[in-house]
Amino acid sequence: AEHVVGLSGHQLLLRPPRPETTHINSVKWKMKHDLTSEASVILTWKNGSGPNYVQRALNDFNNTLNFTTEDLALLIRASQHNHSGLYILEVTDDTGKVKHHHFQVSVFESLLPDHVGTLEVAEEKKVLDGGKCQVSLSCSVSRGGNVSYVWYRGNELIQTPNNLGKLEQEIEVGNLSIVTCNVSNPASWVNHTFTHSCQS
Repeated sequence: AEHVVGLSGHQLLLRPPRPETTHINSVKWKMKHDLTSEASVILTWKNGSGPNYVQRALNDFNNTLNFTTEDLALLIRASQHNHSGLYILEVTDDTGKVKHHHFQVSVFESLLPDHVGTLEVAEEKKVLDGGKCQVSLSCSVSRGGNVSYVWYRGNELIQTPNNLGKLEQEIEVGNLSIVTCNVSNPASWVNHTFTHSCQS
């Protein structure tokens, strides 16, 4: 299947490789939410007529669907997270031969502040015996979901267990620590840099 990643609220175009539209008899667009569910028909089209949208699909997609007969593409004008799934284009030619093209679609909420609120950060520092400071840092996004956390010291990746949004570190007296947390999913990312020094 062809993988397509979209951002919630934005348009998403599913365009198959250039089809030979001259010998097409009919077309069906179908969608499965997951592997176990039945494929439900979104629309059907017979060559020479207009597309016939299934009413339930129009409701599911809030009337934002658009099918173009020239290239058999399906446009979702405002995609949502629940539009993620497997989309199947079924093309039947004049001889009755059927061809399929699959799109695996993932629609993500944006992590950008103007879409889902800001990246929330917290930090705590305490002075330890022996001339060190302990710093606790945390990063989180208001819509966590399927996100990855990566930490850097300067430009160097810090190995952290289990994709954590928290980091603890010790700083020697007189040293400066610059640490960045980066929160991302396949569609977008956001980050924050913490700067700390340890004074005796």
